[in-house]
Amino acid sequence: MARAKVSQLQKRLSEANALFEAGQYARSRTSVDEIVREATPIGYCPLLGRALATRANDLFMLGDPHAKDAFEHAAYSAQACGDDVTFASAASGLVIPALTNAGEPEAWFRLGTAALEHAGGDLRIEGWLFNNLAGVRYYEGRYPESLELQEKALAVKTRYGGPRSLDALMSRANVGVLLRKLGRADEALVMARATLADEAQLVGEGHPTFLQELVNIGDYLADLERPGEARSAFLRALHNEQLADDLIRAAALSGLGRVALAESDPAAARSYFASALPLAEKGNAPPSDLAEMRYALARAIDESGGDRRRATGLARQALATFEALPGEARASGSVRAWLKARSKE
Repeated sequence: MARAKVSQLQKRLSEANALFEAGQYARSRTSVDEIVREATPIGYCPLLGRALATRANDLFMLGDPHAKDAFEHAAYSAQACGDDVTFASAASGLVIPALTNAGEPEAWFRLGTAALEHAGGDLRIEGWLFNNLAGVRYYEGRYPESLELQEKALAVKTRYGGPRSLDALMSRANVGVLLRKLGRADEALVMARATLADEAQLVGEGHPTFLQELVNIGDYLADLERPGEARSAFLRALHNEQLADDLIRAAALSGLGRVALAESDPAAARSYFASALPLAEKGNAPPSDLAEMRYALARAIDESGGDRRRATGLARQALATFEALPGEARASGSVRAWLKARSKE
């Protein structure tokens, strides 16, 4: 009887994982919550650990504040029954920079890597360990190191899933973001357009990865001073009826603000940035992204005749962030020059 129940729950967990891969995180979480409730009395540790790991991923993608606790619970459960692969999967979640404190991601990366070595390896989880450690370096403003790690993640993901698997496409998108940070928006744009086409075919135009890459393309076009095309990309993402991710929404609104500033419409820019910034703050966006939004909002407020004290405060907040990030020296210089010019007026 128990064996039949475990088999049934394993099948349902596979279905929940498929929902997660399709970007249907709320439905996946509902299903996994039921599986966890039914699996707990049975006491079959490997199934419970895998279900807890899927639940943790769902919570993270939904922006739930309990995601870190969920990843830890999954890791401890997997460790208790000697399931190295599930432990490494949960550890990869604990490498995510938005969930951890200084020093913790590296420790979880080493623990996850060691568990995989003991288990004989798992390329999918190895790829996500590299991917998430690259994210840590991105948060720290260490962009060349982040790019190196992200390229390792892409290579590993390509080995197990092929170049057009969803995991590989996500790392291709991340590589593009890092190329932009390193002043290579033209290269990023070429890569992103190919990635977007592959994502449309694989997961459809309503999937979060597709919408995020669409916003990325808008950013690259804005950097390349092609505001009309950039606006079209941002609006296409923003008006997609399946858009549910507040960080993607914030990035699209911020992109429209950048376009409005470039086209000398600071009032419109101010409205876009004022809408984007709270969403980005709530969603724990990367520090450099928040600093970009704050500085841009400061410019929009100033140029539209708004509260100069607030504008200066936002710019100083952005400057403090940029100065703490090694890869943002140029941005620091721009904000510093802006503040100096305003102090003379």
